[in-house]
Amino acid sequence: MAMKIQKKTTKRVAQSPLIKLRGGNGGSLTNISPSDTKVPSPLKIMGRHEKLISNARQLRHNATEAENKIWQYLRQKQTGYRFYRQYVFDDKYILDFYCAKKKLVLEIDGGQHNQNADDKVRDAYLNNRGCQILRLWNNDVLNNIEGCWDMIERALSSPNPLLKS
Repeated sequence: MAMKIQKKTTKRVAQSPLIKLRGGNGGSLTNISPSDTKVPSPLKIMGRHEKLISNARQLRHNATEAENKIWQYLRQKQTGYRFYRQYVFDDKYILDFYCAKKKLVLEIDGGQHNQNADDKVRDAYLNNRGCQILRLWNNDVLNNIEGCWDMIERALSSPNPLLKS
């Protein structure tokens, strides 16, 4: 008598990523809480450096009128020095404009920066790193660009007093 051996076939069912995340082998999707199904924000996944780079890009695209005006001036005038716009410094701060060779920081500020305690902490940090800071007010840039340019040229032509010789 010949026996027929039947092959046992198993059907593989693709497991839902949501179920896999929960660590279950099945069950109802209704048991998954909404917090389990949320996709984290890219900024929460990114490290500090990537967040600052992303913020700097946004700031470049959404520059103020005064920042755009000074940037055009910096680009058109041949200073002999390269300036970076919205520069990430020490993975800690985003500088409006930065000349690495002279360690010159240009900050174009509005009224919200008047006597700001955070700016004082930031300035102290930058000064300790040998950076010279030149703060220009939005109104001055918009209404007296030549005067602002003179201040920038003086800062570029004189030695940085914070750098050790």
